[in-house]
Amino acid sequence: MTNPLETPSGPDIARLIFIGASTTEGMGDKDRIGWPLRITQDLPYTTGIYNLGIRGQTIFQIAKRAKSEIGDRVLSYDQSRIVLGAALNEIARYGNDTRDPRFDPDDILHSYRDVIDRLVQMAPLLVVGPPPVRAAQMPFFSQLNQCWFDYQAKDISWLDDELHKICKEKELPYISILGPLGADQAYMSGLKQRDGLHSNAAGYVSLANIVGANKQWKQFICP
Repeated sequence: MTNPLETPSGPDIARLIFIGASTTEGMGDKDRIGWPLRITQDLPYTTGIYNLGIRGQTIFQIAKRAKSEIGDRVLSYDQSRIVLGAALNEIARYGNDTRDPRFDPDDILHSYRDVIDRLVQMAPLLVVGPPPVRAAQMPFFSQLNQCWFDYQAKDISWLDDELHKICKEKELPYISILGPLGADQAYMSGLKQRDGLHSNAAGYVSLANIVGANKQWKQFICP
């Protein structure tokens, strides 16, 4: 049986850098490796893997740190790769009254365009879309912020569609995980066992398998 994470032979990548929020970080994974380290397990040991996910961050915060954190890790344009994992925090309906969006949708898309433009100047970029949540467990109470966050399916679907359009316009690879993960029993079961927003180790295995089997990922790793 073919390993879904197996990639074709090709030149080594010196450094592979993941940036995003809690799902990129791997929050909820008891093994503490998330999907970035799972999806890279078959890459040569000479490839440096950097997980720059920070839980709770919005795309506005990610944009502020992207250049400084990634710039020092990029060796050269052809030897490095960057993966941007779309976050959910900026599209949450936030506070004790969760009816209204946390940020203006136009501002969110402007910031995504900005960070994508910055990243592509440093190294080849692949964008992974936002993951699903479990609607039955929303709204979600954040112990960190001490308030409610409501993540709605229509908002996540909107972000997924808009990011796909942006990447298509800029001729960048984009992997939508919303539908495949929403239909994945392990991922959704992991959400149910936890907070409805972050899956467990088995869920992150599914996420890695789905991205790793995608032709966009394989072409990105071995162009």
